[in-house]
Amino acid sequence: MSSIDMPAGLSTKSEATTTETVKPGDDRLVIAGFRMPRTGPLVVLFLALALVLRLWELGERPFHHDESLDAWWSWRFRNGEYTGYDPVYHGPLRFYITAGFYELFGETDAVARLFSALTGTAVVGLPWFLRRELGRAGTIAAAAALTISPTMLYYSRFGREDAQMVFLTLCWQWSLACRTFVHLGRSQRLGSRSHLLAALPSRSPRICSGCCSQSSC
Repeated sequence: MSSIDMPAGLSTKSEATTTETVKPGDDRLVIAGFRMPRTGPLVVLFLALALVLRLWELGERPFHHDESLDAWWSWRFRNGEYTGYDPVYHGPLRFYITAGFYELFGETDAVARLFSALTGTAVVGLPWFLRRELGRAGTIAAAAALTISPTMLYYSRFGREDAQMVFLTLCWQWSLACRTFVHLGRSQRLGSRSHLLAALPSRSPRICSGCCSQSSC
């Protein structure tokens, strides 16, 4: 029996390898030996932080000219003075929604910006739906960037259509990724991950739309 026993060194190495193996389904990111919480709870944490940053003193800043027009059209719709859709003002869905917020919470500057603030908060959670394409590190980095980006924060507190355009554009990009990512090779997947990560915190809806259009297959 002793002649067929496995050498002690190999046995020790095997045991060490088994000990360091990550459990199946454990998607936590390891940085400098520290195993971070799972991706989902971190994204939820960023969502909560984003909501606070976007609602904090939302009505303190005076209206921009464009914001005043949106608020006025919403007010007119709520009070029965809306005469119909005018394509100059990129409506009318957000006018209807803001009018509903007026009815629920009152007619204030903060309420006029509430739809943008909520949509801008929802944008922070979208990288989670791209976690397969971005990877764990990319998902966390994208959610963090969208949370604290000065540009994203500004337009998420701006009572115009910008936050909604970013949200819809990223939803479109997610649908595109779901359709095409499975057909890509390893090198193409890595390139796509870099592209998606770079596009997420884009400066404006126009830039984000441009990035998306270039990624179509």
